[in-house]
Amino acid sequence: MHLNQHGSFALQVHGDVLLCHIQGDWNDVAVRNLRREAAQAWQPLRQRRWGLLLDAQAWGAATPEARHDWEHGFEGDALDAGMACMAAVLPSNFHRQMVRDHTARLAARCAYQPSPDLAAAWAWLAAQGLRIG
Repeated sequence: MHLNQHGSFALQVHGDVLLCHIQGDWNDVAVRNLRREAAQAWQPLRQRRWGLLLDAQAWGAATPEARHDWEHGFEGDALDAGMACMAAVLPSNFHRQMVRDHTARLAARCAYQPSPDLAAAWAWLAAQGLRIG
């Protein structure tokens, strides 16, 4: 059975940072498509220290399969590609609680910062020594 993608994303490279905007309610098809496009987006970053800024302010929820693929696929790929740090802007305390265990595991592998807004996330990434321009 072929499923349609639920949820959307946009990727942009800003200096040493890959900015990933996500929105909507996600299924595993969205994560697979994100993984494919992100692998191309961070290719030029692999030669230097780089970070990920996850703008999830418009994220709704995710199926269990999508959460698993995100945690064990997308972020694993990013770490394998040299991601040194990640800042995330989540839409609510509910969302922060939903990913609490996952972010604790992620923080053991790279510098991780939950941020209240994009300005704080960019500032934290700059403080990590990343070029954000």
